[in-house]
Amino acid sequence: MRFRQCWRASSVVAFGCVLVAIGAYCACPNVFAQTSDSGTAEEPTKSWTATTDLKSDDLTPQRIPVRIIESHSQNGNRMLDKRSVEIRGTDGRVEPYQDIEKETLQVDATMVRATTRTFGKDANGRKALVQVTEEEKHTLPGDDSNVVRVTYNPDVNGRLQPIQREIVETKKIGKDLEETNTTVMLPNVNGGLAPVFKTQEIRKRAENDCRDKPGKLPCSSCHMHPHR
Repeated sequence: MRFRQCWRASSVVAFGCVLVAIGAYCACPNVFAQTSDSGTAEEPTKSWTATTDLKSDDLTPQRIPVRIIESHSQNGNRMLDKRSVEIRGTDGRVEPYQDIEKETLQVDATMVRATTRTFGKDANGRKALVQVTEEEKHTLPGDDSNVVRVTYNPDVNGRLQPIQREIVETKKIGKDLEETNTTVMLPNVNGGLAPVFKTQEIRKRAENDCRDKPGKLPCSSCHMHPHR
């Protein structure tokens, strides 16, 4: 039985995002962040932009500052979230490293569709699509839910090919307990997707549970107790 403690400090969450984005560039550096938020107090959830500058003390002898620019906008039942990661290039100039765009559509009270596009750079240094994830979530009576998530990578011709399908079924089994069953499917020898493993987790909700909300980039702040 494992236990994963929630992270609540915003600077730690921001650093975690950088680790995902530039994992090859850093190990466990000390980070200093400065953030500016241009959202208005009257409409804090409608539209905002934030810039975070991160600097490591011990990445390399030539320190590599990293900048993260995040934005959120909403128009009716559609939301768009963007995250751009910039690094210091070998010539000393800040240059784009990775862009993530997530479009979310609240179809109705019980269904949400989301498409996440991840961009990197190709061999010529131009912005290129490297991955697409399509997700559909259905909320069921009793706060249960079903999520189907399919991830695509472009092939050598630029056509998107499915590389993973994930099915997540969550149901409430007690006052503060949830059971989550996850099935992961990967490509098989016949060119299709086939189940390769399943997991079962028993999750205890934290008091300030912040499960991923529509339009937000992933947040992980729950105590998790995988069932064996």
